[in-house]
Amino acid sequence: MKSIYHRMSSIGGVVLGLVFTVAGATQATVQTDPSLPLSVSSMPSPEAFALASPDVSREQALDLWATYYYVHGTESTDAGYSLLTPKGHGLGGKVSHKDWCYGALQGTIRVKNEHGHAKVYNYAGRSRTQQVDCSAYFSLPKKILKKVGKVRFGPAIGPFGDGVQGMILVPYRTIAVDQRKIPYGSVVFIPEAKGVKVTLSNGQSFLHDGYFFAADTGSAIKHTHIDVFIGDSGTNPFASFVTSQASGKFKAYVVDSDLLGEQLASIHRSGL
Repeated sequence: MKSIYHRMSSIGGVVLGLVFTVAGATQATVQTDPSLPLSVSSMPSPEAFALASPDVSREQALDLWATYYYVHGTESTDAGYSLLTPKGHGLGGKVSHKDWCYGALQGTIRVKNEHGHAKVYNYAGRSRTQQVDCSAYFSLPKKILKKVGKVRFGPAIGPFGDGVQGMILVPYRTIAVDQRKIPYGSVVFIPEAKGVKVTLSNGQSFLHDGYFFAADTGSAIKHTHIDVFIGDSGTNPFASFVTSQASGKFKAYVVDSDLLGEQLASIHRSGL
């Protein structure tokens, strides 16, 4: 996902990350059954979050702050707004006014049809004219609201959306970064994330090992700001350090390990 804007807005008790996604030409192959709901067929395995902690005693700590973002899920409807491609072609089905706006705000939307089959769409650009007025849902500057209303979409490669450089998004692993501060492909260890209980939408839970992978970006993700991807959940399990406030600093370390780098890069290339 190549994000062009990011803004945090507290709405209904949920902090929303405005991350617009540009669907790129990636070669990732996702192993998922399209006939099943996304949360069942593509859920990360708890065993994948059991990596041993690194020795960071000699590493220089980064002082970061974090927000989070997720896939907005909804169902298709007969009356509503179409998800349009950059050329103005409909992608099939419609979603409600509210869901269209939330999908545009997050940059990734998952739409289920009446049979429960789901498709995921990413931000793929903006039109010249505003398609949808989202001012009823977000307290954002008019300039930004117009950008939201101009969003165009494209099919995603990954089951949860796409990242930068041909990578896909992986829940609870992917972070969006400023590559000038943290290069893409970096393994980032956050001690405060280690041992945090994460409950998946299929009911499984696990204790996070503290590792994240820099596979996404955002134009408002600047310097020490990172954005943590939490999949199809609107609940932030990392509230102890992902505070959505620039004052909410925490320590993090870029881990220099070819083995770990390849392990995490692999799941970001080929899916779960």
